[in-house]
Amino acid sequence: MQVLELIQDVTEKKLEEEKQQRLQQQLVHSDRLISIGRLAAGVAHEINTPLAILSGMIQGFLERNGSFGSETIKEFKTMQKVTKRIEKTVDSLLELSHFEGNEQPKPVNINELIKDTISLMTEQFAAKNKNIVLKLSSRLPKIKGFAEQLQQVFMNLLINADDATADGDTISIITQQKDKGTVSICFKDTGTGIPEDMTSKIFDPFFTTKEVGKGTGLGLSITYGIVKRHRGKIQVKSKMGRGTTFNISLPVDIGKVITHGQRDKDFSC
Repeated sequence: MQVLELIQDVTEKKLEEEKQQRLQQQLVHSDRLISIGRLAAGVAHEINTPLAILSGMIQGFLERNGSFGSETIKEFKTMQKVTKRIEKTVDSLLELSHFEGNEQPKPVNINELIKDTISLMTEQFAAKNKNIVLKLSSRLPKIKGFAEQLQQVFMNLLINADDATADGDTISIITQQKDKGTVSICFKDTGTGIPEDMTSKIFDPFFTTKEVGKGTGLGLSITYGIVKRHRGKIQVKSKMGRGTTFNISLPVDIGKVITHGQRDKDFSC
């Protein structure tokens, strides 16, 4: 009897230590995102002014195309393409610092928001023969939140799933009410998967597994920040060659923080 009690005590102590370690890691990650967000905002504003001047000059040259040869025009168009990419990166940097403000949360229909987001990418998925499977709970309650930001979360996860999958692969989105105060949103794909040693880094700003020039490494950082602003949690599970699953838990009432643990049993879709 004493041996069993000792084993139980050790097990409970170990679980509590793991829980505290996870909470500490979350706090460190959140603090790091806040600091990087402030730095990013400063850098973005410094870049924006000269970038706007450069973009304006390039556009002016293109409008005077009669004054230049075809090769010069081609070079101007290349410059314009590069500046637009820089603008996109700057916008992403600014997103890291825009999670706080005076905007008030409003009722959001998660299922309708998912459908609206998918409609923006229907042609893209169809062209690649990718299957989109929706399993949306008809009993899912509306939540209080920020619709535009949540749509950005869904768009980021769909883009990531698209990049990680090949023709004929499947992307599934599942919604369900986990309990009275929490809804769950899962994005599952049958793509290439993420190496195990990288899953702990994927929410870090500027970290990316994509080829150079194909990603800024900010999409999942922004996703993480938005979910946190909604007092929710986001988890990832992946297996090489089998695919990746992102599980988002959001409180129905943004004023109430989700308090359940993050052990594997809480990761359900």
